[in-house]
Amino acid sequence: EHFKGNQYPRMQVLTIRELLEGKEAQYPRMAPSVTFKRAQRRRRSLDKQQRLV
Repeated sequence: EHFKGNQYPRMQVLTIRELLEGKEAQYPRMAPSVTFKRAQRRRRSLDKQQRLV
């Protein structure tokens, strides 16, 4: 749905033989990063020492 008309299998199983023969998993090569959302950075104050458990 994110790749302009191209569909890729969600799950692909490749055997060792297929990998040695050069077969690769099908996936979009220049895809946007849609599976990973970067978290906001949180700054901690430097004037307080962190508590040890």
